[in-house]
Amino acid sequence: RLTRFGGEYYLASSGPPMDRPQAPPSKTEADPGIGERTPLLEKARTSKVSPLRSLWNFCTSLNAILPVALFFLGVLALRYFEAWPMLTCIYVMAQIVTTIGYGDFTVTSPAAKIFLSVYVCVTLIVLAYYINAYMSKVVLWHRDTLRSHLRSVEIWADNSVSDQEQAAKKYGRINEVAAISMLFSAVLFGGAAFFRYYEHCSCSYGLQSVPDCNDSDFETCVASGGFVKDWVDSIYMAIITLSTIGFGDFQPRTYWGRVFGVTWMIFGVATTGMFLSTMTNYFYEREHRSRFATADEVLSHLDPSVFAKIDRDGNGSLSRGEFLAFILVKYGVVDKELMDEVNTMYDRLDVTARESVDLAQVASARNIAPESSSRSDQV
Repeated sequence: RLTRFGGEYYLASSGPPMDRPQAPPSKTEADPGIGERTPLLEKARTSKVSPLRSLWNFCTSLNAILPVALFFLGVLALRYFEAWPMLTCIYVMAQIVTTIGYGDFTVTSPAAKIFLSVYVCVTLIVLAYYINAYMSKVVLWHRDTLRSHLRSVEIWADNSVSDQEQAAKKYGRINEVAAISMLFSAVLFGGAAFFRYYEHCSCSYGLQSVPDCNDSDFETCVASGGFVKDWVDSIYMAIITLSTIGFGDFQPRTYWGRVFGVTWMIFGVATTGMFLSTMTNYFYEREHRSRFATADEVLSHLDPSVFAKIDRDGNGSLSRGEFLAFILVKYGVVDKELMDEVNTMYDRLDVTARESVDLAQVASARNIAPESSSRSDQV
């Protein structure tokens, strides 16, 4: 029979060797009430699933079947009706779902035109929604990773910040803008750099190949009529593409340029959308914070002359209504002309100057006899 001691097993008759140092009892042996699996269970409860794992679980769920099926339905239809190479069909479908539409490939057969007309109206919304949802998860993961690195730098540089929570509270909004701006810039200039160096001059291939073109070197390619992209052209193409304008005067020309372009277009359009949304919200909130901050300073500048203007009845004190009207004007909720018109309307109702209006005064102002109390109670 074996006996466990100090994490090792010995014959029950012999016991552990006396000349070997004895290991301290394990947590399980010290406390028999704790099972060996307890630490594993605790770890499972407290561990967090990584964003990439969550994305993988989401993509492998049933929700991923529909967008993938719709996308490749369009690919196979283009392949069947137009007899384009498979990469060209995928490349065109990427333009369709991102609404870029370079126009470098257009369908010519009546069957393909009918199919795309129905396909775009029926399935594009669903397909674009799912692709945007998937890509948004990827973009958010990259953005949050950059924000985490930024917070680490801020903890190191700012002595008043000691942990991630304090950094998020102090620099959270700025970090969000900085992170998405860095990610958008990486996508924009990364794509521009790829096309500048890989497609500096190209003869293209397949249906768009330039006859008698030779792209063995840059000078020969230019002389033989190849498609040229310099830095200005590449940055211009990247901006027009990621903004989904897609004029079509510049587009991927080579085989590997289109392979890169499929992923770059889908991911880049999602990144651009999030960048524009973040920047719009930031400037909108900044404008409103500035306006409310100005209103908060009103009380510190409430001198006698301003007080007298607010005190319309001149009794030396501000009623709730007078103060409310003043703050609404200062916050910019209503303009001064509208507030003056409202006060004039109230003065016409308050004929007794008691700073209160009853139903009889309202009826009198409208030249309508007041209704009976029973009728009023019903109303």
